Amino acid sequence: METYKELAELAQQHGSPYYIFDREAFIRNFKEIRSAFTQRYPFVTIGYSYKTNYIPYLCQLVRNLGGYAEVVSRLELDLALKIGCPPAEIIYNGPIKNAADITFALISGVTVNIDTIRELEFVMHLARQQPEKTFRIGLRINISLVDSQGKSHLQNDLPSGRFGFSDNALRAAVRMLRDYPNVQVSSLHGHTSSSNRSLWGYRTIATKLAEVGERYFRESIKFLNVGGGFYGRPAPSMGLTDTPTFDDYAETICDVLAQYPWIKDQQPHLVIEPGMAVAADTLSFITQVFEVKRIDNQRLAVVDGSIFNVKPTLHQRNHPYSIIKKESGAGPKVFYNIVGATCMEKDRLLQEIESVEIEREDFIRIENVGAYTVVMTPPFINLAPPIVVRGPKGYMAIRRRQEFNDIFGSYLF
Repeated sequence: METYKELAELAQQHGSPYYIFDREAFIRNFKEIRSAFTQRYPFVTIGYSYKTNYIPYLCQLVRNLGGYAEVVSRLELDLALKIGCPPAEIIYNGPIKNAADITFALISGVTVNIDTIRELEFVMHLARQQPEKTFRIGLRINISLVDSQGKSHLQNDLPSGRFGFSDNALRAAVRMLRDYPNVQVSSLHGHTSSSNRSLWGYRTIATKLAEVGERYFRESIKFLNVGGGFYGRPAPSMGLTDTPTFDDYAETICDVLAQYPWIKDQQPHLVIEPGMAVAADTLSFITQVFEVKRIDNQRLAVVDGSIFNVKPTLHQRNHPYSIIKKESGAGPKVFYNIVGATCMEKDRLLQEIESVEIEREDFIRIENVGAYTVVMTPPFINLAPPIVVRGPKGYMAIRRRQEFNDIFGSYLF
């Protein structure tokens, strides 16, 4: 953990606020989830979810560790190609892919998981244009997470999900594909966002994929992709306790696969797409106290970062944190709200935390901010902060602070 002096030197060099990326923590998480699954099933592919955190340095680290790129847009696809990912090691998901992007991806050799009939029509048009070429595609399967008691386990308790092929649409797709022998379904994708990331949900996903594969695509399936959404190392201070481990997820999913003889015979790769599970606890946000105020009964520490830097979804939970004081502090602890640099009353990075006296120029370190912060922080009032990583020769910037032209360069003046 960095000292006050080290944090101040980084602030002097790069400006405050800033992020610190923990490279070793990411490598540890990646290897742990891979080990949990490969101990139970010999053919496992990890497709890292770029949408979770697409810092190029991090994505290159995934490639060096043998992981694939899981992308959901042309932006992310181009990033994967730019850092040198072989097209065969890129998985292209997402609910809307236009004809040009599907054509480019398939001709390049990217695995494209088709989400809709319209996307399938784009593939068939390409197949008619190039009848001599075989195109291997995936299909995303819509999976119900409503249990036997009628309770939905989908995100936000929705009654049904909106992604992929329903049973009726899947039957229609199978009929359409009979006229296209040069289009083969080699992948089934089942990512389904649940409300609780439970083992029951992953058992349901794995079972559905195995059954669809057995019924329709037994001879052609090369990949069974259960998606992501796994818990990683949740912090108890955020109210997350007794969550499934990587080993729990792996045992649940692999036990399902072991029940199907066709999987044993065909040996498809099991694909998992972790994002939050491997990235969340690898990024810390460092922000400095600008002023301390007292209004009515509130003690407010005003910092130079904002809630968007740590929780852009504006949830109310406190992340793990530490106060790094400029001068050693003593005395009784009191409650503070840590408030940000925007004009919103609800810009509260931490709420009702207990601390010894917080003073100007103290640093506050907020942990577990590696998921959906970098990719979702808007250019609202403040520019995006730099990101640094500790290397063998000290710290280096892997993203500079955003500048005026980064925001306004695409506008007409």
